Amino acid sequence: MNGNTVPASKARTLTAEDLYSELKLMRNQLDKLIDKVLSTMPPKYGSDAWWEEQEQKSREDYAAGKYVTLKDKNDIDKYFAKLHKR
Repeated sequence: MNGNTVPASKARTLTAEDLYSELKLMRNQLDKLIDKVLSTMPPKYGSDAWWEEQEQKSREDYAAGKYVTLKDKNDIDKYFAKLHKR
């Protein structure tokens, strides 16, 4: 079978085991397709996978020097004022 149309003359000779085997194969293929689609999507916001991804990104940003050091309230005020002007 494998997704092909079975002639009516041959369809009568299929057993329940044949059909069950074919259904198991199709289910396995469907599971693989679902896994492939899900692997291309970003993780759900707030999930463990999302947190792991965000933590990895933050480590990469830190290693690349993409961060700001704020030492006191004045630094914080200046930083947010600068953001507000954008």
